[in-house]
Amino acid sequence: MKHPGHGDDIYEHTHGRKVLTMAPGLGQLTIIPFVVAAYDKTKAQMAFYDSSRHDDFLFISGSKMRALARDGAEPPPASWPPAPGKSCLASTKTKPRLSHKYQRD
Repeated sequence: MKHPGHGDDIYEHTHGRKVLTMAPGLGQLTIIPFVVAAYDKTKAQMAFYDSSRHDDFLFISGSKMRALARDGAEPPPASWPPAPGKSCLASTKTKPRLSHKYQRD
């Protein structure tokens, strides 16, 4: 998530790890990092991200998937199972878009 004023990323990716290591009694806990998965465009399937092939990967967030569904676009093949995709697409088409504008009385 970008800061609206200066555009820097305001999400601290290691925050959860830092909090856990500061918790009382958890000092000896080993935090195992997770491996990032993304859609590999060359294989047309989800795969573990390889930074040496950055341009071959598409990072698909929930927001991006909802935007695809809202716009009636198909997500990349094998990026998610067909049944949930159809369900999300159908529910997005039937729900009215919410306005984020507030009105004063």
